[in-house]
Amino acid sequence: MTQATPEAAKDSSYLWVVFAACAGVVAVAYNTTAVMTALPAMKSSLDLDVDTTQWVVGLYMLGAATSLAALGHFADMFGLVRIFFVGLAAFAIGAVANALADDAVLVLAGRAFQGIGAGGLMATAGVRPEICLSATIKPTLAAIAEMPRLMRMVSRLASNVRNGSL
Repeated sequence: MTQATPEAAKDSSYLWVVFAACAGVVAVAYNTTAVMTALPAMKSSLDLDVDTTQWVVGLYMLGAATSLAALGHFADMFGLVRIFFVGLAAFAIGAVANALADDAVLVLAGRAFQGIGAGGLMATAGVRPEICLSATIKPTLAAIAEMPRLMRMVSRLASNVRNGSL
């Protein structure tokens, strides 16, 4: 395996790629923990039965497990950066669907999308950053850094819509 050169390590683009890969892995790990914590509240607020509650967790794991190898192969074919962003987009779509969910179907669809996205993020997270460097990646990664703030805003908006206070 080729070692990164000291010049590459000093380059800020290198650090952005490392940051993006780490942020993707942290988002996947955080999401698993957060859903387990929120499961009782989701069960009561969405009136989910025990089987549906199990599928909320199971669909995420199933989506991640089944998409990991396929998205790793697609990363070899179409490029690591493309598949990283496909995974990130699927994960974000699932998060928005979960934030706006008012029934079990949307929650389950959101969790499936998040699982597929997690597979894409995990398949590309361990790559060497010098492979992924491009001139267009830095602005995109800056936008990724703003995602938690965007998700909080979407969650607040969804709460206001549900409560009728908007």
